[in-house]
Amino acid sequence: MKLYLSNSLKNRYILFASLLAVLVIIVSFFGYRNVGIITGETTANIETRSKLLEDISEIRINVFDGYKSLDAFLLDPTRGEWKQKIHDSLQTAAKLSKSLLSYAWITEQQLAPSVEKLIVSFESLDGEVEELMQVRIDPNRQYPSLELANNTMQPNRNNLNNALALVLDDPATRDQLIADPELYNIFIEVRHLWSQTLSNFRLYLANRVGSFNEAALPVQENAIETMYEELEFKLQRLHEYDEGGKFSFEVSAAVEDILNSARGWHHGFMGVKEIHHSDAWRADTKIIKDTILPRLKEID
Repeated sequence: MKLYLSNSLKNRYILFASLLAVLVIIVSFFGYRNVGIITGETTANIETRSKLLEDISEIRINVFDGYKSLDAFLLDPTRGEWKQKIHDSLQTAAKLSKSLLSYAWITEQQLAPSVEKLIVSFESLDGEVEELMQVRIDPNRQYPSLELANNTMQPNRNNLNNALALVLDDPATRDQLIADPELYNIFIEVRHLWSQTLSNFRLYLANRVGSFNEAALPVQENAIETMYEELEFKLQRLHEYDEGGKFSFEVSAAVEDILNSARGWHHGFMGVKEIHHSDAWRADTKIIKDTILPRLKEID
């Protein structure tokens, strides 16, 4: 009986041990399988994250390259190859940004709206940079005061010069004036004052556009205004002579042209001064400050 019980316990122990061994094997198998799956998923996640970080890094590199190329272009706009490099960099950055939307992690973290905004920013920046480059290669657009000087002041200057030439260089009208030395001298003084006013304006404009000596600008403006006031006084005297019937028809018409052209020129000068005292005196700088830099902050 004792032998029977002993064998029975022994058999039960062997059975229990066998079952436990099988259970350990099964658990070990599934544990190893899960570890393999988890390891595989972890490796895949690491690779995905690594590729995502690589794309983000490439975007930053392209933005930096585009910014460097833009700096080089602004320093030397004659080298047109910089323009294409800038566009290539920004368009590549936009393309890489679009690829970010394919990452599940971007969707899971609800970052898709931010990425879409980034894409729009790159596309907008590309157009804004093109506008900046077009302004940089056009002096009249880069310096609005030059456009005003060329389109408003220059025609009035030419009209005034032609009218003075008609009076002082044409023998018939000049002989009429020489008969009255005081009147003739006024015309000579007008021509001298006008020449001095133009010379001072050219220096003033060159100083502002070239930024040679900005501290001297108010002094130059005051000098131009002083000379113009004296010129206006002389022109008023000629107008009074004209009203008194002192001039022939040709000289009278010339005096009217001189007076109107001088005032038109001065009106243009006032516009130039206003531009020079604003932050819009140089259009490319204003675009960079008001448009390009804020856009780059959006992207950063």
